[in-house]
Amino acid sequence: MYRRDTSLVFQVQSGHSYTLIGGNPKAGEANYDLAKSIQGIDDFTVPAVILGPQTALKQKEQIPPWTERHSVLIWIILIFAVGIMMVLIVRNLKKLPSSK
Repeated sequence: MYRRDTSLVFQVQSGHSYTLIGGNPKAGEANYDLAKSIQGIDDFTVPAVILGPQTALKQKEQIPPWTERHSVLIWIILIFAVGIMMVLIVRNLKKLPSSK
């Protein structure tokens, strides 16, 4: 099951303990008004933002991936690994008892 993360925001008062209650009919209704939950939130100011001049982004030289730049090395290692596997297979097949 997928769920979104949930956050609770409330003002903490010293000397009080807090418990998250769910499914309790005696619990009061939820108060989702953030301005009432946190004193002074109305005083927060949002910074003013303006658009600046348009500037072109510098294009970085695109480098091909390491595997494409060193494909010969990868082929050599692959052929070497297959060769070693073939030697080991043939050596172990020769050690098997014959069925004569």
